[in-house]
Amino acid sequence: MTRNNRGAIERGVTAKRRNFPHASRAELLERVHTDYMRDLR
Repeated sequence: MTRNNRGAIERGVTAKRRNFPHASRAELLERVHTDYMRDLR
């Protein structure tokens, strides 16, 4: 999806953290993944 672009993943996690400040890193990564998968459709 991001072709191992860690920066893109970290930017996504940072953006999600603004909306979900108490979420764990795992939850944020799952939300980023869900958004990427939805955008691919």
